[in-house]
Amino acid sequence: MPAINDLIASLQNDTKLQQALMNATDPSVAEKIANDAGFQVSAQEILDAYQANLSELTEEELQACTGGKLNLNTPVAPHSTPTQPTSPVQEPPFIPE
Repeated sequence: MPAINDLIASLQNDTKLQQALMNATDPSVAEKIANDAGFQVSAQEILDAYQANLSELTEEELQACTGGKLNLNTPVAPHSTPTQPTSPVQEPPFIPE
């Protein structure tokens, strides 16, 4: 298994490494962080993996982004009372001068 795949697998559980890589200011810093953590990867491999993950949206993720779908797994504050549909605004009756 290539080292980049090992790094990606490790990121699933290693929040300290995740945070360190997210705080990297450029690819060479990310490369040093990964190498110091024991993963012999290049800055280009890290960039390629990052870009590949950006472009791999599932159909559900894509629909959620484009269609405004509510994520039912995210808690939402309950309303104190149900909202009622509003009546259309009506013109006031004509009042002669």
